[in-house]
Amino acid sequence: MAETIQLDAELRTLVGKGNPGLRRSGRVPAVVYGHRETPTHVSVDLKAATAALRKAGRNGLITLTIATQAEPRMALSREVQRDAIKRTLRHIDFYEVSMTEKLNADVRIVTFGESPISSRAWVCCLKA
Repeated sequence: MAETIQLDAELRTLVGKGNPGLRRSGRVPAVVYGHRETPTHVSVDLKAATAALRKAGRNGLITLTIATQAEPRMALSREVQRDAIKRTLRHIDFYEVSMTEKLNADVRIVTFGESPISSRAWVCCLKA
């Protein structure tokens, strides 16, 4: 079974211009939205979010535990905004997924190595 990735979040009331103070305190503003759900504005710890996003990649599920809510939410990182120079996190959009509905996702496939039949064998076969 795949490793679960946990991320703790807190509800935030400051939206918009109040975020620089939030970022100076080591937190990253984020929003959690999903199918038939109202958007929830939260903040996450910068170091914990960086580690979670590195582990999860683009298609890994992250378990978001919001401080005032009883149930954790399963979410995908939909959009991640970074600082252009420092490359630190500026804002994260989490898409809450329903565990009972199908979801389409793009998966990148990386191939490496050589095939068992080398290109030289193909050349010999073509000449025959």
